[in-house]
Amino acid sequence: MNYLVHSFMYTYFAVMASGVRVPKPVAQLVTFLQIAQMTFALYLQVQSLWLSKQCNVPLGLTTFGFLMFLTFWALFVKFFFDKYFGAGGRTTTTIKKTVKKE
Repeated sequence: MNYLVHSFMYTYFAVMASGVRVPKPVAQLVTFLQIAQMTFALYLQVQSLWLSKQCNVPLGLTTFGFLMFLTFWALFVKFFFDKYFGAGGRTTTTIKKTVKKE
């Protein structure tokens, strides 16, 4: 899954870097795939935590992995909503004019 998501992601970056304008839904798809990847990784980490004693997996290692993927998931979700649905998705510029009184 990691290879699949990264192949889409780096292809998207290469196309953007070459100056081709990519439709917004494509960018959203790439970010959605990253969120899906982190969601699946969280699921695997929960399973690993659940089975850590049976499979002789160090609890600290699985806890660290869970916290790492949870952090990545939260950052991608925040980016997705800020970029595509929040104020970060709007490109408006406000120019403030300063008038000096004499």
